[in-house]
Amino acid sequence: MKKTLSLLLITALSNVCISQTAIPDSNFEQALINLGYDTGIPDGSVPTSNINTITSLDVSNLMISDLTGIQDFTALTYLDCFANQLTSLDVTQNTALTSLGCYQNQLTLLDVTQNTALTYLGCSNNQLTSLDVTQNTALTSLGCSNNQLTLLDVTQNTALISLGCYQNQLTLLDFTQNTALTSLICYNNQLTNLNVTQSTALTNLQCFTNQLTSLVVTQNTALTNLGCGANQLTSLDVTQNTALTYLQCYDNQLTSLDVSQHTALTNLGCSANQLTSLDVTQNTALTWLEVRYNQLPSLDVTQNTALTFLTCVGNQLTSLDVTQNTALTELRCAQNPLTSINVTQNTALTSLACYQNQLTLLDISQNTALTNLECSSNQLTSLDVSQHTALTYLQCYNNQLTRLDFTLNTALTDLECHNNALSCLDIRNNNNSNFTIFSSINNPNLSCIEVDDVTWATTNWISSVDAGVSFSTNCGPCTVGINDLEQNFSTLKCYPNPTTGNISIDVPGVKKNTSIAVYDMLGKVIINQQLNSKQTIINLEAYGKGIYFVKITNGDNTITQRIVKQ
Repeated sequence: MKKTLSLLLITALSNVCISQTAIPDSNFEQALINLGYDTGIPDGSVPTSNINTITSLDVSNLMISDLTGIQDFTALTYLDCFANQLTSLDVTQNTALTSLGCYQNQLTLLDVTQNTALTYLGCSNNQLTSLDVTQNTALTSLGCSNNQLTLLDVTQNTALISLGCYQNQLTLLDFTQNTALTSLICYNNQLTNLNVTQSTALTNLQCFTNQLTSLVVTQNTALTNLGCGANQLTSLDVTQNTALTYLQCYDNQLTSLDVSQHTALTNLGCSANQLTSLDVTQNTALTWLEVRYNQLPSLDVTQNTALTFLTCVGNQLTSLDVTQNTALTELRCAQNPLTSINVTQNTALTSLACYQNQLTLLDISQNTALTNLECSSNQLTSLDVSQHTALTYLQCYNNQLTRLDFTLNTALTDLECHNNALSCLDIRNNNNSNFTIFSSINNPNLSCIEVDDVTWATTNWISSVDAGVSFSTNCGPCTVGINDLEQNFSTLKCYPNPTTGNISIDVPGVKKNTSIAVYDMLGKVIINQQLNSKQTIINLEAYGKGIYFVKITNGDNTITQRIVKQ
C-alpha cells in the first residue's frame, strides 16, 4: 500500500512539474526556443512555467500563422507579432497587456475589450471590418489603418494622443472628446465632415483624399503640418495657423489662399485649385512650392531663395524670374505662355521641365548637373547639351531643331526628338544599347543617323525613325550655322583618323572667337584652346587609347568630330 501511494504521489508531482502549453505552430515554437523559453526541436508544446512570467515578447516577422498558446503568457505587458501570417489572434486572457503590435497580418477579427490596460494598439494592414476600442480608455496611441473599417468610435478614448486610421471606409469620426490629440491621420476614407475644433493640441492633421466640403482649423493654432488635399473645399482659412511648416491643400476648389503670416512655412502645395493670385513673398523659408494647374498670371519667387523644388505647370505665366533661386534642383514651369526663361543662375538644377511654352532660346550652358530635360513643344532652333554629361532623359520633340549631338552624353538612355527639322543627329554616346526610349520620326530632312552600332540600331530602332533613314557610324561632316561660321567650315578635316598621336585640324576661313575643345568619353575637357589659323595640331600622345571628341565652337554654332586614338 505504501508503494502504491508513493507511486501516485510521484506521478501527481510529475504532472504538476511538466504542465505544458500547446504551441501548434512550429515557427512560433521555434521562436520561443530561440528566445530560450523552450529547448530541443519543436514538438508542439512548451512548459507553461517557462512562459507564464514573461512580460515582453517579440515574435514579429517570423512567418507565424497561429499564435495559439499566447493565452498562457498571462504576465505579458508587451507583445509584438507584426508581419506574420496570422488570420486570428486571441488576447482575451492577456489582460496585463499595455502594448500590442499585430499589424501586417491577415486578421479579420480582433477582440481587445478585455485589454483595458492597453496604451498602444497597432493593428494596421489587416482585414478588419470592425474594431471596438470603447473599453480601452487608457489608449494614447492607436494605429488601425489599411483595414476595411466603416465605423470607429473613439469618444471614450480621451487620453488618445495619436490616431492613424487612414485607408479605411470611414464616413464619420467624432473627435469632440479627444482634446489631447496631437496627431490625426485619417486620409483616404469617405469622410464628408471633420470637426477638430476641440482638438486644440493638434500639431499634425492629414485628412486628404476624403469628401470634405469644409474644414475649420482656426482653433488648432498649434498645427505645424496640415494635409487636406483632394477634397471638395471651396475655402480654407489658415490665418490663425501661423506655426505651419507644411501645408498641402492641392486638388480642391480654392479661389484664394492667404499664407502671408506663415513665415515658418517650408513646404506648400496648392496645385489644382482655382487660384488667380498667390503671395509667397513672406514665406522666405520655403524649400518646396507646388502651384501647378491654377490660373496664376504671375508668380513672384524672388524672395524664396531657399527653394529647391518649384512647379508652376499649367498656369498663365508670361514671365518667371528664378535668378534668385540658386538652390533650385528641380524646376517645372511647363504649359505656360513663357517666351523666355533665364536659368543661368540655377547651377544646381538636375531637372528642368519647360515644355509647351513659346521659348525660342534655351540657354542651359550653366546647368551642367542636369539629368532630366523636358523642353518639347516650343520654338527652339538649337539645343546644346554637350556639357551635360549626366543627362539621362531628354524630351525635345515638337520644336524646330536642325542638329543634335549627343556624343558626349554618355549617360543618355531616353531620347525623344521627333517632329523637328533635323538634318544631323549624332547619338554615338557609347551607350545606345542601354536606351529605353528613342524616337526621331517626322524629321523630313534627316537621312542618316550616327549610332554606336549599325546592326543593333537597325534591329531596335528601325520603327522609331522615318522610312528611308539609315544608320551609320559615320554619316560624314555635320555642320549647322555655316553662314555664321563661314561656308568653308563645311570642308573641315581632321586627320589622320585614327591616329597614334597628333591630329591635324584644317578649317579654312577661321573667324575670330573660335575655340577648339577635346573631350574624353567621360565628357571631361582635356584640351581647350583658341583656333587662330586654318590648321591646328592637337597632340594626344599623353592620352590613352580610345575615343575622343573634337568640338569647334563659334558663338552658338558648333561642329563635332569623333577621333579614335590607337
